[in-house]
Amino acid sequence: SPLAWAAVDPDRKNPWDANRLNDSLVLRGGEKSADTRSVAAARKYLGWAAGLSALFTEIVGALP
Repeated sequence: SPLAWAAVDPDRKNPWDANRLNDSLVLRGGEKSADTRSVAAARKYLGWAAGLSALFTEIVGALP
């Protein structure tokens, strides 16, 4: 099968890597393309940020 994505240091063992968001590259897109770790991490942390933002909005909206 054709190569879908490639990653440098996929086990995250290189302590000198300052920017881990550029360690992988998706070579083809589409419905069946592989999820890279950076995309999965971004989706996870953006989800957390959206949830905390909604919680903060609810708390501030409930104040008199």
